[in-house]
Amino acid sequence: MYLNMNRNAHTPSLGDPEEWHSLTDHLTAVADKAGKFGSKFNLGDVCHFMGLLHDVGKADPSFQDYLLKCAAGRKLKSTPHAATGAEAASSMLGVFTLAILGHHAGLTNVSNFRSSLKLSSRYQLKDVRQEVDAVISEVIDDSIIPQVRNVIKNISMDECAYFVRMCFSALVDADFLDTEHHFSPEITRLRGQYPDISYYKSALDEYMQQKTSNVPNTPVNMARAKVLSSCREKAQCPPGVYRLTVPTGGGKTLSSLTFALDHAVKWNKDR
Repeated sequence: MYLNMNRNAHTPSLGDPEEWHSLTDHLTAVADKAGKFGSKFNLGDVCHFMGLLHDVGKADPSFQDYLLKCAAGRKLKSTPHAATGAEAASSMLGVFTLAILGHHAGLTNVSNFRSSLKLSSRYQLKDVRQEVDAVISEVIDDSIIPQVRNVIKNISMDECAYFVRMCFSALVDADFLDTEHHFSPEITRLRGQYPDISYYKSALDEYMQQKTSNVPNTPVNMARAKVLSSCREKAQCPPGVYRLTVPTGGGKTLSSLTFALDHAVKWNKDR
């Protein structure tokens, strides 16, 4: 039984034509980032697990051949990999597999999930399953599978649609950032070099003071001022889910931004 021990996630970058992006390195790096993002909404373990599985479909020999040909300068149509990885992960992640299936194309409807897998997955092919399962065995500790399943099982149907989207967001961001680190490390080095949130709050406060100081006392402006004041007041309340229902022209954009920055500073949020 032949197994490819040099599986890659991406071709070499222009800066280093000899440095391929190892598939296992990519999976573990994305898992670490996705887990960190997911910990903000208490699903770090699920997001970490999704990161480990999101690109296992790239172990497909046809995808590895595609990468080799691309690295040699050939212009080819991309070989799909998301559905193969999604089918391999579906028994472990259930409906959360939607995030893996859509991590390039976007989330699909649950009703289209199974049909999407049947149309585009190659996981049932013997040589593909052999390679994909080998990667899964390499990156996944079987002991964590029941733990992840139990977390997902305890998510209610009402919460599920929300958390699938949140996990999807965490996964996509993590995948993008690690891919960027491989192809454009000079951009990665710039990330994180930005001011504290309090800086942006001060800048917005100054702008709003200038914008509202000399406006005429019309009914519309009075309504806008009331909306802004309400947003500032509610920003002091504990973190939760808030809705702002204001008609067009009521100042929603600046008022909601004010709420966001005031709330972040008040409750020590980092984003």
